[in-house]
Amino acid sequence: MNDGSSGATTPLAESPDVSVELGPNGAFHVRIGIVTLQLTRELGEDLATTMARAVRKLRDVERPEPERPRRPELRLVRSEPEST
Repeated sequence: MNDGSSGATTPLAESPDVSVELGPNGAFHVRIGIVTLQLTRELGEDLATTMARAVRKLRDVERPEPERPRRPELRLVRSEPEST
């Protein structure tokens, strides 16, 4: 994805709609469709972490865990001494 900026980029990962390359200055070049983001490594890692959290949360929203049956409340009761 050499988008006209000076220097070559190194491909890191790609899918049909998204590609990530490492720029000569150490920045991530993230292309999403027609949009290109240039991110520092720290921002790139923060974006990846935030996106992972969002995808996990979305999965939970779309498929909530089934409710577990409520367990009866139990308590210990002292027994009466047996009379003989």
